[in-house]
Amino acid sequence: MSFLTELRRRKVFRVGIAYVIVGWLLAQVAELALDAFVAPAFCSKTDGQWACE
Repeated sequence: MSFLTELRRRKVFRVGIAYVIVGWLLAQVAELALDAFVAPAFCSKTDGQWACE
């Protein structure tokens, strides 16, 4: 059995795609939360993105 066949059998690709989608969704929710609840002073919005230092 080849390596790629084993990865497909264990559904590694499907789980990897799910992780990417969930991570993207969490980033979107975090951005909305920072907009809705005023972010602390150490968080600044540059180029439409929040940067907390």
